[in-house]
Amino acid sequence: MKKQEARRGGLAFARHAPWLLLLMVLASILLFRTWLAQAPPPQQRGAAAGPPGALPPPHKQPLILPTDYGGVHAFRIPGSFPPAPELNQTVSGMLHIYLKALRWRDGHVRLKGFAYFEFTRAPRTWKATRVVALTNMPQVFHHLRLGLRSPVHGWEREVAVETNFMVCEFVGSQKYDECVANLTTGVPPHTRPAYQLPDISVDLGPTAATDLQLFVYGWPRHVSLTALLQAALARREPAPPPSARNPGVLIAYPYLQRVDPDSVARLLGWSTAYHAALGFQGAVMYVLAKHAAALRAHPGVRALLASERLRLVLWDEFAWLEGWRDFDLRVQNSHQVLSFWGDNVRLLVADVDEFVVPGVQGGTLPQMLAKGGCLHQESECLYLQRRNVFVSDVEPAPVDEPALWNAPGHLPLRHYRFSASHAHVHPKALVDPSRVFPVQVHWSAVCVGKADVADGSSSDKLRGECSARRRCRRPRPSCTWIAHVGNMHLVRFNATGKRLPMLPEERRFFELDVR
Repeated sequence: MKKQEARRGGLAFARHAPWLLLLMVLASILLFRTWLAQAPPPQQRGAAAGPPGALPPPHKQPLILPTDYGGVHAFRIPGSFPPAPELNQTVSGMLHIYLKALRWRDGHVRLKGFAYFEFTRAPRTWKATRVVALTNMPQVFHHLRLGLRSPVHGWEREVAVETNFMVCEFVGSQKYDECVANLTTGVPPHTRPAYQLPDISVDLGPTAATDLQLFVYGWPRHVSLTALLQAALARREPAPPPSARNPGVLIAYPYLQRVDPDSVARLLGWSTAYHAALGFQGAVMYVLAKHAAALRAHPGVRALLASERLRLVLWDEFAWLEGWRDFDLRVQNSHQVLSFWGDNVRLLVADVDEFVVPGVQGGTLPQMLAKGGCLHQESECLYLQRRNVFVSDVEPAPVDEPALWNAPGHLPLRHYRFSASHAHVHPKALVDPSRVFPVQVHWSAVCVGKADVADGSSSDKLRGECSARRRCRRPRPSCTWIAHVGNMHLVRFNATGKRLPMLPEERRFFELDVR
């Protein structure tokens, strides 16, 4: 009886075996396709091409952490500074040091970075005058002394910390060097200047040592540079600046405080398409963690990431400082520029509502930067004039610009016909990241000094490449300028309230038609 049942079961299985086999094959194919869709591309897996320690190409990743972007490492040392002439108060907090290390074609390992002091409590009278885009406090300028030492080789050297001075941008060209010299040697208390984030640049020479430590004189703690130097020695050699030909051109955008994914995606799409026609290779945008998921999920942003015209870099370096607008904007800008140190690129530090306008219809940035172009001379740092543009010469404007920019259709920039006449005061910088001071919102300078080699052969302070500087050049607007759509967002720019006449612009500037 049991044999007959077994025989009938075997016959039944034989009849259904082909169908069962087909189902198993289909299930296997479905599982394989699901795994393939979820798996990262080959560039992101552990077997990525490149030397040991090399990062996967940034544009292949949908979201990049600042710690993984551009080889920049962040170090923090707690401490306090004594009173300064401009602010007679002891301040305590955290010194943030951002450094990048590279081995260059001459075999030398070099460090480049900047420092920012985050106070624990805002000093008296400070908030009243520094409510946007925090600068460094006077105590940092007067009292910060950085040191570099090698415990293995037994040497120690002080590292020069070079500060750029924004106030010197508003003096005549003949007085620029005099202004820098006066402020470097000592600042009278009544001037209360805005202290920019200082540059740190060190030439370690042709070394393979990784035992170096960075410290602040008088503070008990130090940081080890071992991991930073090991990564630098493992990476490929960088592109040689500044003589490299045909540099790439990119835009660096800071994060937005308020994000409507639809509006941001549409604006990013217009901006990247518009600037691609001008020779830009793409854009790098920093994004806060609270906005990252919504932006990455938007189909328009996903398409830009897939096309490699946009990179998103996660930025949550600081706890939010209530009541201060754009408080870490200078740190963001400087971090973006430092990330491209050693790359053969030109980086435009701008906002997402700013558009480069060529002086000649059909002109591109690579053409302007090439030999014979209007941007070729002293192209390490160029200040592009910025104008606030308007659709009308009356205020309030008859057109609601947020609605105009949110509507489907052609690029709305072609509707703008007027600009405020004063807008050349705050330019935007197009820079070679390997040749400049930290770029902070609008300002920088070209480093033209020669760095000392860090070793035990001397006890003198180590001079960096920014020990000497040159002013950034301002090309004529007839070459190129930047149109800033000041009324795109909710906070409106009242030109008539500031008694600023609006001048008509030639329509040909905005004829580039991008959907």
